[in-house]
Amino acid sequence: MDNREVSYASIIHEADRYLLDREIKQALVQCRPFEMEYLIRRRDGSLIWVWEQGQAVTIEGREYLEGIVLDINQRKLMEEELERLATHDPLTGLFNRRQFERQLKDEMARSQRYHHPLSLLWLDVDHFKSINDRYGHLAGDMVLRELSKLLQSSVRTVDYVARYGGEELTVILPEVDESEALEMAERLRRLVEAYKITVSTHKRVSVTVSIGAATSPKHGREVTTLTKRADEAMYQAKRSGRNRVVVAAREM
Repeated sequence: MDNREVSYASIIHEADRYLLDREIKQALVQCRPFEMEYLIRRRDGSLIWVWEQGQAVTIEGREYLEGIVLDINQRKLMEEELERLATHDPLTGLFNRRQFERQLKDEMARSQRYHHPLSLLWLDVDHFKSINDRYGHLAGDMVLRELSKLLQSSVRTVDYVARYGGEELTVILPEVDESEALEMAERLRRLVEAYKITVSTHKRVSVTVSIGAATSPKHGREVTTLTKRADEAMYQAKRSGRNRVVVAAREM
């Protein structure tokens, strides 16, 4: 039989151990109950969320802590899933339109504060309706999912890829100037053009994208202006023959 004893404190996640200790000490000084949610490590190494509430009690002249610890792991997982659904597109797993707009607003403010460039790419899948008409909507969904994975794996970790709606995708490029944005857009366009997507057991298809690129402050100092310029450039790419990159017109 294994007679080794393990203290409860030793199974509390390292990042939470200090926070819990501080909360307990503050509660004792202020003569109030304490409570906190934190992670503990199970015997198999996995982590689960628990909630603890307690207070100090004095028994026969000695001070002790008493309280309860509840398993709240399912609740936390549900909260995390609801948060993910609120910020991510369910089909592609990319950021959704709402999160894209929030992120672009934050990056725009940061760009102006530190006088750094900020670029935006606006991508639209060429002839997407024909894919749905010819192979079905499930095939169209597969194309969007695979393209999203390709884009996500081909940008920097600081970049933000989002599904704006339909077959339109966007990429926020912090601290990237116009020439760098053009280079990135061309690289992504070539990657998509060369990529083969399996839409059924015996069918693989190739698609292309039209991309509009805009950079702040040159093409706009406001979120609405920058998105409009990038969107207009994307439509210009489509009108010019598709499968190409167009840089936005300079803001007047």
